[in-house]
Amino acid sequence: MRTALTKVDGIADIKTNHEDNTCSFKAPKDLDVEKTLNEIAEGGNHHIKGWSLDESAKKKKKEGVGTTTDNQTVSLKLPNMT
Repeated sequence: MRTALTKVDGIADIKTNHEDNTCSFKAPKDLDVEKTLNEIAEGGNHHIKGWSLDESAKKKKKEGVGTTTDNQTVSLKLPNMT
């Protein structure tokens, strides 16, 4: 999964937590994250399959926490992460 994400132009600062099956990373604001993750999953990466946005991270994003002018912070729940 990390390898697939590092191949996407602009994704950086990838952090994974195997205890709660989450992953976060910084991505350019103009990156269509949903499309990108779906393409990675469709390409056969089973770790990404079933991904969803981490609800607690959505709340922080709405409140403006973790955002900059050029990047977005993306936090995922990954049920198939091993």
